[in-house]
Amino acid sequence: MIFLSCRMKNRRLTNLVSIRNNEIAEFKFKLSEYEQKQKFLSESNSGKQKLQNMILIQEIDQLKEKRLETKNEMSLMKLIKNDKLNEERGKVLTQKLEKQIRINKENEIELLGLRSKCQ
Repeated sequence: MIFLSCRMKNRRLTNLVSIRNNEIAEFKFKLSEYEQKQKFLSESNSGKQKLQNMILIQEIDQLKEKRLETKNEMSLMKLIKNDKLNEERGKVLTQKLEKQIRINKENEIELLGLRSKCQ
């Protein structure tokens, strides 16, 4: 049951990462549009166009910052997902280890019983 809920959480995190990847693609597209506009405007000399160029530069910087924030958020989501997977793996391995310890103790008791019968 725990493992199933972990899979659902991992699926949800994977979907979020996919959404963030789409956002980054949109940011890259907008960024290229703004850079093209900036290049066009920088080639002209009018004051109004220089002002528009400055505004575009600010928008480009904001987009770059947002893209970086989104990448950082995606990295964090991936780390959280990996932590949850490792936590679940640890639980499963702990359960297997406890079961094996129990079996070993039972075998040891049985072996001691057989030894005492043989003596």
